[in-house]
Amino acid sequence: MSRKSNGCVTSVSFDATLTENGHTASVSKSMGIPMKDPSDPTFVPYESLTEASVLAWLTSDPLLLLPIQQELSSLIAAETTPPHTNGVPWLSEPTGE
Repeated sequence: MSRKSNGCVTSVSFDATLTENGHTASVSKSMGIPMKDPSDPTFVPYESLTEASVLAWLTSDPLLLLPIQQELSSLIAAETTPPHTNGVPWLSEPTGE
């Protein structure tokens, strides 16, 4: 996490993982966190943050999650979809396109 001297967290780095049908994809991301004034009653000081509260920041907006989920699904699809190849069945090494 990145934070300012007043305890405001400005960004969170995290790894996202998706497993579908026995295939797993992971990506590393960083997300900016809107700054809050420390006098705001909903402000949580850095020292009081929990994993659950930070996860709530990261998962509270489906529009932020959708691109990450799509990226992970695309990585799994690329892994599980056989590439197009050229060649003949009697050769042991097909050639890529």
